[in-house]
Amino acid sequence: MFAFPSVYPKCHRKERSALLQFKESFIISGYACKFPFANPKVESWKLEGNVSDCCSWDGVKCDEDTGHVIGLNLNASCLYGSIGSNSSLFHLVHLQKLNLANNDFNGSQIPSALGNLSELTTLDLSNSLFFGNIPSEISKLSRLTYLALYSNYNPFSERFLKLKMPYLRSLVQNLTNLEFLGLGSVDMPFPIPNIFANFSSLKFLTLVNVGLLGKFPETIFQLPNLLSLQVGRNQDLTGHLPASIGNLRSLKALAIDSCNFSGVIPFSLGNLSRLTVLVLGNNSFRGQIPSTFANLTQLTQLSFGLNNWSGTVNLDAFLPLKRLRTLDLSFSNLVFDSKTSTNGTLPKLEVLSLASCSLNHFPRFLQKQNKLTWLDLSSNNLHGKVPSWMWTMSTETLELLDLSHNFLTGLDQPTAVLPWSQLRVLDLSSNMLQGSLLVPPFSTIHYSVSNNSLAGNIPPSICKVDGEDQLIYMQADTSISINGQWMPHYFAYSMTLTNKGLEMDYEKILEIFIFIDLSCNKFEGEIPEFIGNLKGLRLLNLSDNILSGFIPSSIGNLAKLEALDLSQNRLSGKIPQQLVQLTFLEIFNVSHNHLAGPIPRGNQFNTFQNNSFDGNPGLCGVPLSKKCGNLNALTAPALAPADEPLRLDWKFVAIGYGSGFVVGVVMGHIVTKRKHDWFMKSFWIGQQRRQRRTWRRRGN
Repeated sequence: MFAFPSVYPKCHRKERSALLQFKESFIISGYACKFPFANPKVESWKLEGNVSDCCSWDGVKCDEDTGHVIGLNLNASCLYGSIGSNSSLFHLVHLQKLNLANNDFNGSQIPSALGNLSELTTLDLSNSLFFGNIPSEISKLSRLTYLALYSNYNPFSERFLKLKMPYLRSLVQNLTNLEFLGLGSVDMPFPIPNIFANFSSLKFLTLVNVGLLGKFPETIFQLPNLLSLQVGRNQDLTGHLPASIGNLRSLKALAIDSCNFSGVIPFSLGNLSRLTVLVLGNNSFRGQIPSTFANLTQLTQLSFGLNNWSGTVNLDAFLPLKRLRTLDLSFSNLVFDSKTSTNGTLPKLEVLSLASCSLNHFPRFLQKQNKLTWLDLSSNNLHGKVPSWMWTMSTETLELLDLSHNFLTGLDQPTAVLPWSQLRVLDLSSNMLQGSLLVPPFSTIHYSVSNNSLAGNIPPSICKVDGEDQLIYMQADTSISINGQWMPHYFAYSMTLTNKGLEMDYEKILEIFIFIDLSCNKFEGEIPEFIGNLKGLRLLNLSDNILSGFIPSSIGNLAKLEALDLSQNRLSGKIPQQLVQLTFLEIFNVSHNHLAGPIPRGNQFNTFQNNSFDGNPGLCGVPLSKKCGNLNALTAPALAPADEPLRLDWKFVAIGYGSGFVVGVVMGHIVTKRKHDWFMKSFWIGQQRRQRRTWRRRGN
């Protein structure tokens, strides 16, 4: 953000002392060193020999004439601790630039004493786990040109920065010199004030995922120096793109995704010849995409998905966009014409989403796309087997492949193991797949095959290639979005075929499952006891199969389990009393099996209703009307309250906003745009991504 000269005058003793006290108020934590560029700069702050001059310390800049400390850049310095208004930091009254981004300040509030640093022109506190109200004293810093407070949010504790009193107007009304304002993921549920019309110097405005209300002021589209405008993921923010947007000739990034913008796209958008990022997905835009967007030859990222467009899009339209790397047309009512032949060279895409684009066959142009990392062809009309040429496409780069919600019957693959060595996400759910479970690459962390016609025992499966014993693994639907962050988790248990039979090596556990969904298939046999070893499991859905045998008592070991669905199987025996230990369990369904005996009582089991147990004539006891006679329903003593579980009203949002910029926004939109019906229905997942949409389900 600012460069430090190599030669300085000697620093002032009091300021050196203040810096050392500031250093001592923190610990250098490995947890706080979570960034690949992290560097604990304060470790160089010493009083020994030729390094005793604080002007030579890492991250410290002094005025070349006076020797006063005017800059402190401790970005990603592994700092862990709290900052209060009594911190020695505020003795550095000559500070002009302060960067404390990407550290861990442990949920402390932004100190109000910042308002005393009246010389500040740069203040960056982003992504450092500051929580609570933004102090009004920041409004005193009238010299600020750079203010970044974004991404101070903890998805697990649901704590975040808030801007309530004073409102945004009061915070910024004196900061008319601002060139950069980043407030992403700050809780500020109110309209954007018109005061921004006076901010003629503003170049970067980021108000992503802050809860904005009302109509977006058109005056912002008239700011002459604007380079980047990002207001995505504010679902109650309305507005449209005025024709005057074509006057923003310097604009390089425009991201208005997941809002409630409407209307048509003005042809003047084609005037923005410097635009590199255009993200308008998940709004209510309508009409045809204007042909002038082909003038945007600098585009690298283009997202029009999840809108109400009309018309057909063919390949020729993208020929001028030689730098395009991300293209998203999913769920937008557009029909993608993949048959159009062209003599031109299509750009080498890295991310392509054509979900719900009325595809009847796999686009042949994909054969020449050798840099793809993300490919989404879900919710189309693809039939038959996946063609064999797909197995040679992007084998070294592909990380996501979503072929769900089609009519595929199999994979015409040449080997038993799928070939993409970098694959992280493979979704084959809601097709017509038959046979046994496929073996994904070892790197896969999300593997979904639910709602098919697969058969056999519950995995793990055994796979032999070329007659040799092979280490194998099984993953199924193991990712979830939690409050603004895509959180992939996986468990890779290893199975080895030896002379003694099947052995499991728990030393090779990589990470614990968070979510398993094998529902709506034809898996048979018993639920394996080892499922009780998946200590991090939160959601388990084995419904609508032909499983038999007893419910394993080991499920009672899954202390974090919040939802369990074993309905529509052939399970018998009693409901294990050990399940009463699951104090986080909020959803429980064992209906339509062959279970018998008393229903356990105690803890969460006191909250489940009749429909959790329907269709099991042998069950008795509360909440059913059938009494157990002399067999009193078992009752367990209430356990001591545990820590509050992760809440179930998880919100789906896009990846890539951690830095406050739009890189990666389409990826999150691709991954989180839908989940299985059971997941959506049972866990009340907010469908903010498509709350104004309906999407095609097979058979509807």
